[in-house]
Amino acid sequence: MNGLTTYENCGDLAIEGGGCIVAGTEAQTIEHVLVANRGEWREHPLLGGEIRRMQHGLAGRMWAARARQMCREAGVAVNRVTVSDNGKITVE
Repeated sequence: MNGLTTYENCGDLAIEGGGCIVAGTEAQTIEHVLVANRGEWREHPLLGGEIRRMQHGLAGRMWAARARQMCREAGVAVNRVTVSDNGKITVE
């Protein structure tokens, strides 16, 4: 999936040579889906992994499966989402 890309640290549009960069946005889409809270997008109110709410706690047992389904609904083919014991999230 191609689209407008943004810089990772600030979310501003990536501009190169006086124009916006159009490139693959799969990783960017996954990041936005996992960080978003439910209800942030009017068109898709149930979409959002709510990672910030899990910042000081553990993910629920079903969180990884729901995150995988949310990424698929956003248009990114994801095979597996895992959360390690130290809280590192891996998306394959």
